[in-house]
Amino acid sequence: MSVGYLSKLERSIIENVSVTVLLRIAKLLDVTLNDLVSNTNKTTEHPRPNQNELNKLLDNMSFQTSEQLSLNIINSIKLLKQ
Repeated sequence: MSVGYLSKLERSIIENVSVTVLLRIAKLLDVTLNDLVSNTNKTTEHPRPNQNELNKLLDNMSFQTSEQLSLNIINSIKLLKQ
């Protein structure tokens, strides 16, 4: 994988990326594929410790419980925006 190719990926010039390429990048960075793709829009300049803690807590719950709690949080935020 060339530096130019990686640069184009970072700048979203290349939009169709194979899972194989993403897995190679994740392995080289020593992160999971999920971490690689889910962090693409997060900035590292402004860490969000409370959001990270919430994500960890939700990850440790059952699927049904975490989904219901997430929905409750989303609905609460939507109410605050009104």
